[in-house]
Amino acid sequence: MYILQLTQGERTHSIGLFASEKEVEAWLGTVPFITREEEHWEGTTFVTYTLSYETMPLYAEVEWNGSIVPLTRYMFEPELPIYVEYYPLPVMGEVKGLVPGGTQVDAYVVDNEEVKSYVFSREAARHAIVHHYEAQGKDVFVGGVGSEDGEYVSVDGGPFVHLDAMTVDAWEEKESEDAFLRALDE
Repeated sequence: MYILQLTQGERTHSIGLFASEKEVEAWLGTVPFITREEEHWEGTTFVTYTLSYETMPLYAEVEWNGSIVPLTRYMFEPELPIYVEYYPLPVMGEVKGLVPGGTQVDAYVVDNEEVKSYVFSREAARHAIVHHYEAQGKDVFVGGVGSEDGEYVSVDGGPFVHLDAMTVDAWEEKESEDAFLRALDE
């Protein structure tokens, strides 16, 4: 199944579920005020769908396969871009084992296949960094959870470390904990 949503800033309007990506694209093709743009990069085509507040009618009913979706420009604000997004949504009970997709971990989305090891590696790295610098008598501040850039460790007179994918990768690929911590001071 695919879920189709219209998003603008913090607002999300769920349009509905479709059996396939082809059906989503068929629905999108019936809406004259949705713009489709293609970009080609390194042999891959990226397609983006958008709406414009200015060209969106005051009120419209989009009919497709007997279903009617009401749309109005008043669903949105005039200043911000409006994105049309769709993505696969697993049907619980049909998927055996770990569901496909990603999980938000602080400011980053991690593939579900990797999220468990990522979370525990991230936590181990955070703990090691904090413990290492506190043992040296330095003031350590941990903050940024939920921010746009995510959680970080700030050491007075030492490094400022974002707990992002690069830090987690460095932790997972380290020769030793000491080598990881030495690299932070370089």
